[in-house]
Amino acid sequence: MTKASDVERRLQRLERQNRRLRLVVYSGLVAVVGAVAMAQTRPSQTIEAERFVVRDRMGNQRAVLGLEDDAPRLALYAPGQEIESVWLGMLNDVPILTLQRVGGSFQAQLTQGLFFVRGANGSFLADVETVDASGGMSLRDRDGQTRVRINWPGREASLGLYEPSGEARIVAAIDGSGTASLTLPFGGATGAQLYSRRESLGLLVHDPQGRMRIGLDAPSSGIANIGVFDEEGRTLFGVP
Repeated sequence: MTKASDVERRLQRLERQNRRLRLVVYSGLVAVVGAVAMAQTRPSQTIEAERFVVRDRMGNQRAVLGLEDDAPRLALYAPGQEIESVWLGMLNDVPILTLQRVGGSFQAQLTQGLFFVRGANGSFLADVETVDASGGMSLRDRDGQTRVRINWPGREASLGLYEPSGEARIVAAIDGSGTASLTLPFGGATGAQLYSRRESLGLLVHDPQGRMRIGLDAPSSGIANIGVFDEEGRTLFGVP
């Protein structure tokens, strides 16, 4: 009788365990099905914050997305460096992209209508400007002084070469009518100018005060015009 009772108790315990196991399995299936259904029907979530910081395994700050002076900004950092290697943001309500070498010895920036490169001392080394149909490009030395300048305002274009003092020494240009010229400034004035038009080739020489002293115009046909003038503009020699 005792053995029969023990067997019966064991059977009842196994039945209770089986019921619990079935309940756990059914509960798990219901949870999985519910999660899948919610994933299919629930809209995407939005995460809001004022600042996001991404760090590497060593704890170094590598990227920061947030606001600076109420303007959005994304900055990327080299390993172990505090200065941004790349940053994209707003400056005076204008979008700007900056690339800079670690230590700040070199910097390139691209913004609306302007691209420029800075040197170690913060001076401009090069810049490109574009505004509507006009634009220009400058190359500067380490002191920030312009040494080469290219302009393309409308249909015109010019190239200027400058001394370290900033004085223009050579200017090559072409205007909207197609006239090409090469100018050697002198004393802040025009100096000597060689020009080429569609029908003629000419040379003009000015003194430091900008007064023309020699003029030569050679047309494609006919007699060339030559003139030599004094300080008052009187003709000293002329052909024809």
